[in-house]
Amino acid sequence: MKEDFINDSRLNSLPRAEKEEYDKLTKQITDEKKKLEVDFPGEPEDRLAIEHQIELLEEKRQRILL
Repeated sequence: MKEDFINDSRLNSLPRAEKEEYDKLTKQITDEKKKLEVDFPGEPEDRLAIEHQIELLEEKRQRILL
């Protein structure tokens, strides 16, 4: 996709510190998504909190590319 190419191009042009932050956020997002894959007997609010955290991390990661 053209958008993916633009993001990859932008990511490659980031300074090292920003690229490391982007990678760190990507790992955090992956870790949070793994929590959703596990069927846990927690409250629905727990699941919503994790989903909300993922959204916040994705927004923060996207801002790095702007």
